[in-house]
Amino acid sequence: MAENPVNPTLTIVASTRTYSGPQAIEYARRQGLCTFCGVNQTHTRVKKLFRSVKLVPMTAKNEKGNYTVYKGHCISATCYQSVEQVKILLGEMEDDRMPNNAPRSRDDAQKQMASSQNRGSVSSFAAQPSFSASRQAKRDQFQSGKLRVSSIGLNHQASISPTPLGKPTVKVATGTPPRDPGNNLKQPPPTNLKKPPPPLVGEPGPSSASAKPAPKQAPNAIMETPAPPKVGSQHSRTGAGSQHSRGGAAYSSNKSSGSGGSGGYDSKPAPMPVGASLKKPPPGSEGTEAAASRDEHPVVAEFRTMLSEGNYIKFLNDIDQKGNLPEIVIEGFGLFRHFLSRDQMARPNGVVLAGPNWFKAATIPFERYKKQPEVIIAGLTTMTTLSHLPGPYKATMTKRSAVDLVLKVLDEFAMDESVISAACGLINALSTDEREGLNGKHPKVTIVINRMIALLHNPNQVGNQYALKPLRNFARQRKKLIETGRSPFMDVMDGLANEYGTIALVRVLNSFYLEPNIAEAGLTLMWKLSVPSDELGSIDMFPATDDVIRTITRCMEQFNAYGVVLQGSRTLANLALRISFPAQHAAPAIAPVKQFVRENPRQVDEEMAICAVHSFCNFSANTASRTAITYNAEAMKLTLSLISKFPDIPAIVDVGCLAVAYACAHDIRTKHSVLELGGLEIVADAFAEHLESGEHDLNLEVKDSIYCAIASLSGCARGALHIKQSPLLNSLQNALSFEMDPDFRMALEVTIQNTNEVKAEGKSVENSTAPRTQLHQQPKMFAQMLQNANNEQSVVALYRDLCLLGEAGLECYDNEGFDELTSMMSQMSNSREVQEYGCKALAIAFYYLPFTHIDSPTQLPHGGWALVYQRQTIECIQNAIRIHQNSVDVQRYAFRALINFVAPVCELDEKAVERVGVGQWLEACLNDVLETLNENPADAALQKLGLELFWIIFSTLSPEVLQRFKMRALQQIFETTRQMRDSDEVLKLACDTLMALENDPESLDFMGESIIVQLLDSLLSPDFDLVERTSSVLAILLKNVFIASGHALQYPNVTDHLVTCMSTNRSNCKVQINMSSSLESLINFEDASLRAKIALDGGVEALCDALRTHGSDPILVEFACRVLFLVIPSSGNHVTSMRNMLSVSLIQVLHTHMNNAEAEAAAMDALCTCCGQDEYFKNELIRQESLNAIIQVMGHQLGSAEVQRAACSLLGVLSSHGNRGKEVIGGFGGATAVVNALLAHNKSSSVQKEGLSTLKNLATTAENKRAIEQAGGEEAVLYALWTHYKNPQVVSNAYSALNNIAVDPPTKSVKLMNEKTFENCSSAMKRFAKDEGVQKNVCFYLKSCSYLQGNLEMMNRYAGKLVFSLQIAARNFPEQCGERANSVIGKLQQ
Repeated sequence: MAENPVNPTLTIVASTRTYSGPQAIEYARRQGLCTFCGVNQTHTRVKKLFRSVKLVPMTAKNEKGNYTVYKGHCISATCYQSVEQVKILLGEMEDDRMPNNAPRSRDDAQKQMASSQNRGSVSSFAAQPSFSASRQAKRDQFQSGKLRVSSIGLNHQASISPTPLGKPTVKVATGTPPRDPGNNLKQPPPTNLKKPPPPLVGEPGPSSASAKPAPKQAPNAIMETPAPPKVGSQHSRTGAGSQHSRGGAAYSSNKSSGSGGSGGYDSKPAPMPVGASLKKPPPGSEGTEAAASRDEHPVVAEFRTMLSEGNYIKFLNDIDQKGNLPEIVIEGFGLFRHFLSRDQMARPNGVVLAGPNWFKAATIPFERYKKQPEVIIAGLTTMTTLSHLPGPYKATMTKRSAVDLVLKVLDEFAMDESVISAACGLINALSTDEREGLNGKHPKVTIVINRMIALLHNPNQVGNQYALKPLRNFARQRKKLIETGRSPFMDVMDGLANEYGTIALVRVLNSFYLEPNIAEAGLTLMWKLSVPSDELGSIDMFPATDDVIRTITRCMEQFNAYGVVLQGSRTLANLALRISFPAQHAAPAIAPVKQFVRENPRQVDEEMAICAVHSFCNFSANTASRTAITYNAEAMKLTLSLISKFPDIPAIVDVGCLAVAYACAHDIRTKHSVLELGGLEIVADAFAEHLESGEHDLNLEVKDSIYCAIASLSGCARGALHIKQSPLLNSLQNALSFEMDPDFRMALEVTIQNTNEVKAEGKSVENSTAPRTQLHQQPKMFAQMLQNANNEQSVVALYRDLCLLGEAGLECYDNEGFDELTSMMSQMSNSREVQEYGCKALAIAFYYLPFTHIDSPTQLPHGGWALVYQRQTIECIQNAIRIHQNSVDVQRYAFRALINFVAPVCELDEKAVERVGVGQWLEACLNDVLETLNENPADAALQKLGLELFWIIFSTLSPEVLQRFKMRALQQIFETTRQMRDSDEVLKLACDTLMALENDPESLDFMGESIIVQLLDSLLSPDFDLVERTSSVLAILLKNVFIASGHALQYPNVTDHLVTCMSTNRSNCKVQINMSSSLESLINFEDASLRAKIALDGGVEALCDALRTHGSDPILVEFACRVLFLVIPSSGNHVTSMRNMLSVSLIQVLHTHMNNAEAEAAAMDALCTCCGQDEYFKNELIRQESLNAIIQVMGHQLGSAEVQRAACSLLGVLSSHGNRGKEVIGGFGGATAVVNALLAHNKSSSVQKEGLSTLKNLATTAENKRAIEQAGGEEAVLYALWTHYKNPQVVSNAYSALNNIAVDPPTKSVKLMNEKTFENCSSAMKRFAKDEGVQKNVCFYLKSCSYLQGNLEMMNRYAGKLVFSLQIAARNFPEQCGERANSVIGKLQQ
């Protein structure tokens, strides 16, 4: 049977993408379309029982009875021109019956059809772009450099060819991440425009090789709001579509090619059926609007004329009446898009289609042709086009029923991929701009998000990949609604933060027809889900499983595009922080990042560099995946190159130096590699640039990273010698003389100590003997030399020489050298010198060799292998400790060897097999360690090593083992500190060790009785490092051990001692936090007399000074404000004398800590207390900036009951400060904020009490009354009465608030109240018959309401109960209730 001819230049537009060439032909065959025109259906799908689906040829006729398809062959003006021609090809007719103009062979038919296509035909409604032949072909071309992937606009029909030299380039918009580079689009505008429209910024797409995005923020930053996209016009198969890009407005061109862009599926319609009467291609395909075909349908021609004259409203009104064919409506929508886009782009600052009524008219064809998917697609495409035009179109559609329309379409066409594509495209377009588009304020935004999530989750649902981009947009919207306290971001995270969300994302990103823009959107969602829990305040929501890592890596490898690699590296950087990250995937995961940075240096901007070094850093920090960096010189080379490329960007220098520090910390080969690459010079330049020059603001994180990198590189002899011989050493020594921070001082001291040791080692090298020279020259003979040693002196000499070699001696452990070392130690266990130098050699080996896994070989610096980390090694050290307890030298080196062995194990997860195993091995050593320390109490160096070893052991052992050991260890620690009370170093180490037990209540109880006095004595030490550590232990003990506060109060002048410590260490934030916490613990233990003493000792001044100096630290703010709240009421005239400092410090907290609920609540409590002491604070807070901050905090922290309580209390105090306070509060929306607090925390009696009291004050002004009514204030009060009917304070405040809501004194009018309030009055009066406040306020309320006849009629329905309750109130409280109660009773009895 003859086959359909194929068209090598065939182009098919289908839903989210465009196929061309061989890819289009293959698509047509799979879909049963004509392989020449790609329009008509020639084959149909048939499924038989127990057989798969099969495409069989079909035959079809039109309304006139003429064949349009005959046995799978398309009969049209562009394909086979007659049924006779097909029958001859099939052998059903003789050649003499063939028409004269019919081709005689298949080749002739193809030539004839190609000729007809050149003349223009029905199969080409617009100039279509050509795309790559297949996915694999595209990848091959891209890898070979022949194809450059680019982002394109809404219909992804834009040219991706680079802008030629000398031509105007496209300006890329800046914005918050994630942003993607656009492409430089330059296409001819319609001929009737005098000049092209101005370039506009569109929706960001995926990567582009020809345009680089603007710098963006760090990968951990998760908040971004994309700029609103704007579009030009672009003609699609169904008419004039929309096209936008970062490059500006683009017009139709038959030279376009590329892959799916940012809005790829947003508006691309499916191929529409062509009627015989519609022969005219859409406008623009012939280069001018005036060109018209003689066969154009008269209605379409009328529409063309109408729209060309700008009569858009008339067109929308007429399309329903005159569009009696779907084809007419489809082409009408295309004309509408084209002309409106043209006119709007010519008037970017004006509005062509004004008013909201046009949207209603535009949706009428949806109802008429609700079963025609082509019409639905054309309408949705039109709306998507308009949403990208400048003007109010997007806002109009959002406010009208566009969302309802999309939801209805998604339900009715749940299995039509083309319709789903167009519907999701419209949602994507509407949600791009949070300010004026579909955002959290829309009443159905949650429904839309849930519908997109359901579409994504359903594995059998077609088009689930189209939900990714709308979800990506919603995930960018983090602004919370005041009413609900939620944001679209939270809704998206809740829907995807589960196992099913992970499976859905992985499934879509592994789909065959994945476009770069879809991959980028999916990776963006993965990135947001992978944010560590400490930033989102919840558990880690996204697992680092094998499937997830493979999917991310595959996407980056497949596309190697800017946006995909950017989002993928962000996600990997977050996932690398997980201890559960699969180590086997670390190297493949960073490979695409390295490839992109290496092959696309021009596209590596600031944001990409931050993401790349962040991923390298986090992989280096993870002990499970560290080898992917340490064993890969290219990763460190790229890290160093990025630091050199962006030397003035603090974020890159910070993370890059930290990556160097992590990678070099435990691997000598990496240190050598970094030094050979010039890493030390690069870090030294960063030191000079950021820490010495003074040109940049001091960034403590950058400072920390640089110091750590230098310290790590100084850990090898080559690095230490380099530092010693360079000016960097003098700079470090100068920095150490001025440095106050203990962590920074430690890093500097380590570096300087390493440089001093390399000098000592250098001297020893000069005095080396012949055996050592031989060992140095032939290190691999070490094992043989030990075997040949025939006495103890020979073994000691070899061990001594091995130790003198230091780092260079690691090569001796190859060829079973390490096994021979430990074996000889076991054989000569009674030899003190053998054990001394053997333990020293082990300590050196553990220091330099990286830890990988227990009982696994470790690679040596020169390429060999040795089994270093094993149980036999621990047993060898234990034997040395047990047998030679009286030898201090043996014990020192044995302790150091244990410390170096166990230190890297502490970095592993608590449940890691290696950590559990090492903990079990250490348990056997503990008794020997304790006995050794008891036997040598006077040796300070050994006792210090013992304390350091305890800290390591406490951090490693399991709770079960620790339970059996900790009390004896604590006794030893306290005994050591008592005997060496004059040694600050011993006390520092003791504090570090005790901090490891901060979560163990039993240990804290023991410490609270033993070390309090010594901790308090050290608070005034001139050693700032010691003060910080001791104050930390003191704060923990006072907070967790109640009796410890009693011991502390027995210390003479303890409060003066703490306040003095704060004053002398005002620059140390940690000390300020610890002292504030300690003061709070003492206040909670003692009565009010202690508060007054703290104030007299200068506590208020010290706390204010701490707030002023370290006001940016949320923990300090929280503690300091809480202490001020407790101390101020007892401080007398201190508040007045320090009003300026207090007001500035506390009000500053309101502005700078809106995201910290505890700090805000504490600050507002303190301010409320100050307002009660001094009117000055009320005047300061009534200022606009302060009040606005309070109300903004209530909106940001609607979910925090403490913030709402404190804010309502503070507003209550301010609203009682005359009418000005009420008016200013109401002007900033205070009344609405209070009502929202009541509704959000209806079960909190404290919020209800304070909120109702504030509402009572605010309801006395007319403006506030209206705001309260609109916010549902009366209903909120009624609900409070219903929920807290047993709380007399809430009930009393509720009726007082209802009274002020009901009465309007200026107009002497009363509002008609809710009948339920009167029903509750008698119950409240009966329940609280002895409560004067309740009785008074209920009587007052009833009397006020009785002045309105409508209220009185409702009250009469409950007259019996009310009269009885009022009589009791009048009798019990005659002064407060008598007159009012009798007045109401009289009215009820009339």
